[in-house]
Amino acid sequence: MSGVGNELDNLERSARPEPSFGGVGLSAGTKLWAVVAGIAAIALRWPFRTRLPLSWDSVQYVLGILRYDITLHQPHPPGYFLYVHSAKLLHLLGLATLCGLGCTQPARRRADRCAADLVG
Repeated sequence: MSGVGNELDNLERSARPEPSFGGVGLSAGTKLWAVVAGIAAIALRWPFRTRLPLSWDSVQYVLGILRYDITLHQPHPPGYFLYVHSAKLLHLLGLATLCGLGCTQPARRRADRCAADLVG
């Protein structure tokens, strides 16, 4: 009986697809280049990051990180609670307020796209 169980386990394992990206497995060299490209992108952008808010909207988000209060328009309604508080968490970990907003913005865009896909 145990032989049949082992054969079924082997069949299940062989039927499972290998983890891949777009149907093609990634080689170690491709993964290394992806990591190198990511580090290079960060290194090239870091010296040119903004140090001051560029618009009134950015100022309100920075004020929202320092003291979240919708009635004072810090930030303006609806306030993007998760966006501001995730940036506040990064600020508490030592990042500057604008850097925290910049780091959380791609995640917010993805969440907005997902919500738009769910709605329509």
